[in-house]
Amino acid sequence: MKNSPSVALPFALVLMLASCHDTPSQPNSTPLFQVSGAPTVVRTLAEWQSAIANAEIGGKIIVHGTIELSRGEEAFLGVADVTILAATTGSGLRGVLDGDGVGPFCLICLGPTADGATVQGLTLDGTLSGRSSSSTSDAAPLRAAVSGGPLTGVTFRDNLIVCDVGCGVHVFFNNAPDGTFQDNVLMGHPEFSAIQLQGSSHRMRVIHNWVENAGPNGGIRIRGGNDQLVVDNTIASADRNGIFTTAFRGTIRDNKILAITGAATPSCFDGTTGSETAGTANTWIDNQAPVPSNPVGICGPITP
Repeated sequence: MKNSPSVALPFALVLMLASCHDTPSQPNSTPLFQVSGAPTVVRTLAEWQSAIANAEIGGKIIVHGTIELSRGEEAFLGVADVTILAATTGSGLRGVLDGDGVGPFCLICLGPTADGATVQGLTLDGTLSGRSSSSTSDAAPLRAAVSGGPLTGVTFRDNLIVCDVGCGVHVFFNNAPDGTFQDNVLMGHPEFSAIQLQGSSHRMRVIHNWVENAGPNGGIRIRGGNDQLVVDNTIASADRNGIFTTAFRGTIRDNKILAITGAATPSCFDGTTGSETAGTANTWIDNQAPVPSNPVGICGPITP
Protein backbone atom coordinates (compact mmCIF):
# COMPACT_ATOMS: atom_id res chain seq x y z
CA MET A 1 0.00 0.00 0.00
CA LYS A 2 1.29 3.42 -0.90
CA ASN A 3 2.47 5.57 1.95
CA SER A 4 0.59 8.80 2.51
CA PRO A 5 2.50 11.99 3.32
CA SER A 6 3.24 12.37 7.00
CA VAL A 7 0.79 14.44 9.01
CA ALA A 8 0.79 16.09 12.41
CA LEU A 9 -0.56 14.07 15.32
CA PRO A 10 -4.05 15.05 16.51
CA PHE A 11 -5.16 16.92 19.61
CA ALA A 12 -1.93 18.16 21.21
CA LEU A 13 -0.65 19.83 18.07
CA VAL A 14 -3.64 22.09 17.49
CA LEU A 15 -1.55 25.22 17.75
CA MET A 16 1.00 23.83 15.33
CA LEU A 17 -1.40 23.26 12.45
CA ALA A 18 -0.22 26.29 10.55
CA SER A 19 3.38 25.13 10.70
CA CYS A 20 2.74 21.54 9.58
CA HIS A 21 3.69 21.11 5.93
CA ASP A 22 1.11 18.42 5.21
CA THR A 23 -1.79 19.92 7.14
CA PRO A 24 -4.04 22.49 5.45
CA SER A 25 -3.75 25.87 7.12
CA GLN A 26 -4.79 29.42 6.48
CA PRO A 27 -2.38 31.66 4.59
CA ASN A 28 -0.41 33.91 6.92
CA SER A 29 0.25 36.95 4.76
CA THR A 30 -1.30 40.35 5.49
CA PRO A 31 -3.50 41.10 3.67
CA LEU A 32 -4.40 37.53 2.77
CA PHE A 33 -5.70 38.32 -0.67
CA GLN A 34 -5.11 40.90 -3.36
CA VAL A 35 -8.26 41.46 -5.40
CA SER A 36 -9.05 43.60 -8.40
CA GLY A 37 -11.90 46.07 -8.61
CA ALA A 38 -13.49 47.72 -5.61
CA PRO A 39 -14.47 45.05 -3.05
CA THR A 40 -16.78 45.76 -0.16
CA VAL A 41 -14.94 45.70 3.17
CA VAL A 42 -17.09 44.82 6.19
CA ARG A 43 -16.23 45.16 9.87
CA THR A 44 -19.61 45.06 11.62
CA LEU A 45 -22.69 42.85 11.56
CA ALA A 46 -24.73 45.60 9.89
CA GLU A 47 -22.10 46.01 7.19
CA TRP A 48 -21.97 42.23 6.65
CA GLN A 49 -25.76 41.96 6.34
CA SER A 50 -25.86 44.90 3.95
CA ALA A 51 -23.03 43.57 1.80
CA ILE A 52 -24.70 40.17 1.43
CA ALA A 53 -28.13 41.67 0.75
CA ASN A 54 -26.77 44.08 -1.85
CA ALA A 55 -24.12 41.87 -3.43
CA GLU A 56 -23.82 41.99 -7.19
CA ILE A 57 -22.89 39.19 -9.56
CA GLY A 58 -19.12 38.77 -9.51
CA GLY A 59 -18.69 40.96 -6.44
CA LYS A 60 -16.13 40.60 -3.64
CA ILE A 61 -16.74 40.94 0.08
CA ILE A 62 -13.75 41.30 2.41
CA VAL A 63 -14.30 40.46 6.09
CA HIS A 64 -12.03 42.48 8.37
CA GLY A 65 -11.84 41.29 11.96
CA THR A 66 -14.43 39.09 13.69
CA ILE A 67 -18.15 39.65 13.16
CA GLU A 68 -20.53 38.09 15.69
CA LEU A 69 -24.07 36.97 14.89
CA SER A 70 -26.84 34.99 16.58
CA ARG A 71 -30.08 33.31 15.52
CA GLY A 72 -32.12 35.60 13.28
CA GLU A 73 -29.09 37.64 12.21
CA GLU A 74 -27.96 35.29 9.42
CA ALA A 75 -27.46 36.76 5.94
CA PHE A 76 -28.23 34.54 2.92
CA LEU A 77 -26.31 35.21 -0.27
CA GLY A 78 -28.61 35.22 -3.29
CA VAL A 79 -26.52 36.13 -6.36
CA ALA A 80 -23.93 34.23 -8.37
CA ASP A 81 -20.14 34.31 -8.47
CA VAL A 82 -19.57 36.29 -5.27
CA THR A 83 -16.23 35.86 -3.50
CA ILE A 84 -16.00 36.20 0.29
CA LEU A 85 -12.47 36.64 1.62
CA ALA A 86 -10.66 37.38 4.87
CA ALA A 87 -8.74 40.65 5.18
CA THR A 88 -6.21 39.15 7.60
CA THR A 89 -5.53 35.82 9.26
CA GLY A 90 -8.27 35.15 11.82
CA SER A 91 -10.86 37.40 10.21
CA GLY A 92 -14.27 35.81 9.90
CA LEU A 93 -17.58 35.14 11.63
CA ARG A 94 -18.39 33.91 15.13
CA GLY A 95 -21.69 32.51 16.34
CA VAL A 96 -23.07 33.69 19.68
CA LEU A 97 -26.14 32.71 21.69
CA ASP A 98 -29.35 34.72 21.60
CA GLY A 99 -31.52 35.36 24.66
CA ASP A 100 -32.98 31.86 24.40
CA GLY A 101 -29.57 30.22 24.32
CA VAL A 102 -29.70 29.39 20.61
CA GLY A 103 -26.93 30.03 18.13
CA PRO A 104 -27.23 30.90 14.43
CA PHE A 105 -28.39 28.37 11.87
CA CYS A 106 -25.37 29.14 9.70
CA LEU A 107 -22.43 31.53 9.58
CA ILE A 108 -21.84 31.41 5.84
CA CYS A 109 -25.32 30.94 4.36
CA LEU A 110 -25.64 30.37 0.63
CA GLY A 111 -29.07 30.64 -0.93
CA PRO A 112 -30.25 28.60 -3.94
CA THR A 113 -29.15 31.23 -6.48
CA ALA A 114 -25.59 31.72 -5.20
CA ASP A 115 -23.95 29.57 -7.90
CA GLY A 116 -20.19 29.87 -8.13
CA ALA A 117 -19.72 31.39 -4.67
CA THR A 118 -16.20 31.25 -3.23
CA VAL A 119 -15.45 31.36 0.50
CA GLN A 120 -11.74 31.56 1.22
CA GLY A 121 -9.47 32.17 4.17
CA LEU A 122 -12.14 32.80 6.82
CA THR A 123 -12.27 31.69 10.44
CA LEU A 124 -15.78 30.41 11.17
CA ASP A 125 -16.07 30.02 14.92
CA GLY A 126 -19.02 28.13 16.37
CA THR A 127 -17.58 27.32 19.77
CA LEU A 128 -20.04 29.61 21.60
CA SER A 129 -23.02 29.01 19.36
CA GLY A 130 -24.26 25.74 20.78
CA ARG A 131 -27.72 24.87 21.91
CA SER A 132 -29.11 23.12 24.94
CA SER A 133 -30.11 19.47 24.68
CA SER A 134 -33.75 20.51 25.12
CA SER A 135 -33.73 22.64 21.98
CA THR A 136 -35.35 21.40 18.76
CA SER A 137 -33.11 19.86 16.14
CA ASP A 138 -33.52 22.75 13.70
CA ALA A 139 -31.85 25.02 16.25
CA ALA A 140 -28.50 23.31 15.73
CA PRO A 141 -26.33 25.80 13.82
CA LEU A 142 -24.47 24.69 10.73
CA ARG A 143 -21.05 26.19 10.13
CA ALA A 144 -21.68 26.63 6.41
CA ALA A 145 -25.04 25.81 4.86
CA VAL A 146 -25.81 25.35 1.18
CA SER A 147 -29.60 25.29 0.97
CA GLY A 148 -31.93 24.67 -1.94
CA GLY A 149 -30.50 24.13 -5.36
CA PRO A 150 -29.12 22.80 -7.45
CA LEU A 151 -26.43 25.23 -6.38
CA THR A 152 -23.45 24.66 -8.65
CA GLY A 153 -19.75 25.36 -8.44
CA VAL A 154 -19.40 26.49 -4.83
CA THR A 155 -15.82 26.63 -3.50
CA PHE A 156 -14.66 26.58 0.14
CA ARG A 157 -10.86 26.85 0.47
CA ASP A 158 -8.32 27.61 3.19
CA ASN A 159 -10.91 28.17 5.90
CA LEU A 160 -10.63 27.33 9.61
CA ILE A 161 -13.99 26.00 10.81
CA VAL A 162 -14.52 25.31 14.52
CA CYS A 163 -17.68 23.54 15.67
CA ASP A 164 -18.35 22.29 19.19
CA VAL A 165 -20.82 19.77 20.63
CA GLY A 166 -23.66 22.28 20.47
CA CYS A 167 -23.61 22.67 16.69
CA GLY A 168 -24.77 20.29 14.01
CA VAL A 169 -22.30 20.06 11.14
CA HIS A 170 -19.09 21.88 10.24
CA VAL A 171 -20.08 22.24 6.59
CA PHE A 172 -23.20 21.03 4.83
CA PHE A 173 -23.67 20.76 1.07
CA ASN A 174 -27.21 19.95 -0.08
CA ASN A 175 -28.01 19.80 -3.81
CA ALA A 176 -24.64 21.36 -4.63
CA PRO A 177 -23.04 19.72 -7.69
CA ASP A 178 -19.59 20.54 -9.04
CA GLY A 179 -18.37 22.18 -5.83
CA THR A 180 -14.94 22.09 -4.20
CA PHE A 181 -14.09 21.80 -0.50
CA GLN A 182 -10.30 21.96 -0.28
CA ASP A 183 -7.46 22.79 2.13
CA ASN A 184 -9.74 23.54 5.07
CA VAL A 185 -9.14 22.78 8.76
CA LEU A 186 -12.18 21.56 10.72
CA MET A 187 -11.93 21.25 14.49
CA GLY A 188 -14.19 20.65 17.47
CA HIS A 189 -16.86 18.00 17.99
CA PRO A 190 -20.15 18.57 16.14
CA GLU A 191 -23.37 16.81 17.03
CA PHE A 192 -23.48 14.99 13.68
CA SER A 193 -20.70 14.99 11.07
CA ALA A 194 -17.87 17.26 9.95
CA ILE A 195 -18.37 17.35 6.16
CA GLN A 196 -21.75 16.26 4.85
CA LEU A 197 -22.80 15.95 1.19
CA GLN A 198 -26.39 15.08 0.37
CA GLY A 199 -29.08 15.59 -2.24
CA SER A 200 -27.88 15.95 -5.83
CA SER A 201 -24.32 16.91 -4.85
CA HIS A 202 -22.78 15.24 -7.89
CA ARG A 203 -19.10 15.59 -8.78
CA MET A 204 -18.17 17.28 -5.52
CA ARG A 205 -14.43 17.44 -4.81
CA VAL A 206 -13.28 17.03 -1.19
CA ILE A 207 -9.51 17.42 -1.27
CA HIS A 208 -6.72 17.79 1.33
CA ASN A 209 -8.77 18.78 4.37
CA TRP A 210 -7.87 18.19 8.02
CA VAL A 211 -10.72 17.02 10.28
CA GLU A 212 -10.13 16.71 14.01
CA ASN A 213 -12.59 15.29 16.52
CA ALA A 214 -15.47 14.61 14.12
CA GLY A 215 -18.86 13.77 15.57
CA PRO A 216 -20.79 10.49 15.82
CA ASN A 217 -21.89 10.53 12.16
CA GLY A 218 -18.32 10.65 10.90
CA GLY A 219 -15.69 12.80 9.29
CA ILE A 220 -16.76 12.83 5.63
CA ARG A 221 -20.37 11.68 5.18
CA ILE A 222 -21.78 11.32 1.66
CA ARG A 223 -25.51 10.63 1.52
CA GLY A 224 -26.38 11.87 -1.95
CA GLY A 225 -24.98 12.64 -5.36
CA ASN A 226 -22.60 10.54 -7.42
CA ASP A 227 -19.13 10.77 -8.99
CA GLN A 228 -17.52 12.52 -6.02
CA LEU A 229 -13.76 12.81 -5.64
CA VAL A 230 -12.49 12.41 -2.05
CA VAL A 231 -8.70 12.63 -2.04
CA ASP A 232 -5.85 13.23 0.43
CA ASN A 233 -7.94 14.11 3.48
CA THR A 234 -6.85 13.41 7.05
CA ILE A 235 -9.43 12.46 9.68
CA ALA A 236 -7.34 12.90 12.80
CA SER A 237 -10.11 11.51 15.01
CA ALA A 238 -13.77 10.58 14.69
CA ASP A 239 -16.33 8.83 16.86
CA ARG A 240 -16.99 6.48 13.94
CA ASN A 241 -16.71 6.24 10.16
CA GLY A 242 -13.87 8.46 9.11
CA ILE A 243 -15.43 8.21 5.64
CA PHE A 244 -19.02 7.09 4.98
CA THR A 245 -20.75 6.88 1.61
CA THR A 246 -23.92 5.56 0.04
CA ALA A 247 -23.26 7.34 -3.29
CA PHE A 248 -22.06 5.73 -6.54
CA ARG A 249 -19.11 6.02 -8.94
CA GLY A 250 -16.95 7.95 -6.51
CA THR A 251 -13.17 7.86 -6.26
CA ILE A 252 -11.88 7.78 -2.68
CA ARG A 253 -8.11 7.82 -2.65
CA ASP A 254 -5.10 8.50 -0.42
CA ASN A 255 -7.12 9.45 2.66
CA LYS A 256 -5.89 8.76 6.18
CA ILE A 257 -7.96 8.11 9.30
CA LEU A 258 -5.75 8.29 12.37
CA ALA A 259 -8.16 7.34 15.16
CA ILE A 260 -11.69 5.95 15.57
CA THR A 261 -12.84 6.40 19.15
CA GLY A 262 -16.16 4.51 19.06
CA ALA A 263 -16.22 0.84 19.91
CA ALA A 264 -16.74 -1.70 17.10
CA THR A 265 -17.20 0.91 14.39
CA PRO A 266 -15.54 0.73 10.96
CA SER A 267 -12.99 3.29 9.87
CA CYS A 268 -14.63 3.49 6.44
CA PHE A 269 -18.13 2.45 5.38
CA ASP A 270 -19.54 1.94 1.88
CA GLY A 271 -23.21 0.98 1.69
CA THR A 272 -23.28 0.46 -2.09
CA THR A 273 -23.12 -2.71 -4.14
CA GLY A 274 -21.35 -2.97 -7.47
CA SER A 275 -18.36 -4.17 -9.45
CA GLU A 276 -15.73 -1.83 -8.01
CA THR A 277 -13.54 -2.10 -4.90
CA ALA A 278 -14.56 -4.91 -2.51
CA GLY A 279 -17.90 -5.34 -4.29
CA THR A 280 -18.95 -1.70 -3.93
CA ALA A 281 -19.96 0.82 -6.58
CA ASN A 282 -16.98 3.07 -5.75
CA THR A 283 -13.23 3.01 -6.31
CA TRP A 284 -11.20 2.99 -3.08
CA ILE A 285 -7.42 3.32 -3.46
CA ASP A 286 -4.67 3.50 -0.82
CA ASN A 287 -6.77 4.68 2.10
CA GLN A 288 -5.26 4.10 5.55
CA ALA A 289 -7.18 3.50 8.76
CA PRO A 290 -6.60 2.01 12.23
CA VAL A 291 -9.57 -0.41 12.42
CA PRO A 292 -11.26 -2.62 9.81
CA SER A 293 -13.60 -1.14 7.24
CA ASN A 294 -17.02 -2.27 6.05
CA PRO A 295 -16.66 -3.92 3.64
CA VAL A 296 -13.16 -5.12 4.40
CA GLY A 297 -10.65 -3.88 1.85
CA ILE A 298 -11.77 -0.32 1.16
CA CYS A 299 -9.49 1.11 3.87
CA GLY A 300 -6.34 -0.71 4.89
CA PRO A 301 -4.09 -0.45 7.93
CA ILE A 302 -1.99 2.60 8.65
CA THR A 303 1.48 2.17 7.19
CA PRO A 304 4.67 3.88 8.42
